[in-house]
Amino acid sequence: MTLLITAFGEFDGGWNASERLLTQLEADRARLKALWRAPVAFARFTVDTESIGAQLDAALDAVRPSHLLLMGQATDRDGFTLERVARNDRTLRAPDVHGRTGALGPAQPD
Repeated sequence: MTLLITAFGEFDGGWNASERLLTQLEADRARLKALWRAPVAFARFTVDTESIGAQLDAALDAVRPSHLLLMGQATDRDGFTLERVARNDRTLRAPDVHGRTGALGPAQPD
């Protein structure tokens, strides 16, 4: 019953709130494991729209989690929100680490 918690690194010339939260959670690994009553693993992803699928696949293969908490930072939100719907779309308001923005097509080709 392993939990994998992920976050993204810095992008758009600044820091990423999800990475800062992940750092705090990693520092509290022992307490998290006790609360979860099972192993807890962590992964940081580069904000790279071309490689994010491979990054996630590698983390899933390495950890084989039963549960996921995938965190990120949205440039157009002021607070904490839960995303209830995932879309197969890469439309970026802020550039990734390579400067890509705009409508980039599907995240996962059909």
